Amino acid sequence: MLATLVLDSLTCQVTDDLGSDEPIITIDEEEVWRASDVDEGDVRVIDVRRSFVDVAIVKLFDEEVGVNDELGSRVVQADEAGIGPRQAFFTQAADARYVLSYHVE
Repeated sequence: MLATLVLDSLTCQVTDDLGSDEPIITIDEEEVWRASDVDEGDVRVIDVRRSFVDVAIVKLFDEEVGVNDELGSRVVQADEAGIGPRQAFFTQAADARYVLSYHVE
């Protein structure tokens, strides 16, 4: 089933680094968004739309020198279309906490 994933915003509750983070979002291994100087309490508008068939895998990383830290992933299903606003909680890293707001059309 064909659907469109709309990434609305990313909220940083706790950073991965001691200072600011540099979050990167991928959908099915393709980078679709990045930001710099994200601090605790920040909300960043994303407004990214991507079509997908059946399943899309969204991953959140924090950019680092060398290898980026993976902060978590979310499997989004096409059958979520029409449900309304959704949230994905990224808490895989020891300290980081992010909330991704999205919806599926």
